[in-house]
Amino acid sequence: MCTSIVAEDPQGQIYAARNLDFGLFLGWDNSNDTWLMTERLRKVVRNVDFQRDGKTVFQSASFLGYVGLMTAVKPPLFALTINDRFNKEGGFVGIYQVSIKKCQGKQQLHLLPNYICCLSSNFFDVLFEYEKQPPSVDNG
Repeated sequence: MCTSIVAEDPQGQIYAARNLDFGLFLGWDNSNDTWLMTERLRKVVRNVDFQRDGKTVFQSASFLGYVGLMTAVKPPLFALTINDRFNKEGGFVGIYQVSIKKCQGKQQLHLLPNYICCLSSNFFDVLFEYEKQPPSVDNG
């Protein structure tokens, strides 16, 4: 149940933020008042700069060892996030579909932000790239 927000301060500065609160149904940590998995993952969260020719192209908050992106920022152009919601065909069912290659030939959602951040130079490019991709998990 990740959540992303976008806010603007009085000076017009845009902020994009998200939580990485994974762990629903995987146990509750009473001492920290949070999900057990969230506390374990906290130790491997890193801010990453993706660079080309020594210059930052875009940035991400990610987990060490994770292939793909759930959050990406290309200042001052755009930010994007992938969030999860309850859906009968998402979550564990989606992971299962990927593992049995039901999604073969489709762009996997976690790899799409990296591709888009490398190619896109404005928000409308981002929308175009997302809209032309078939869904990564079948919902029907």
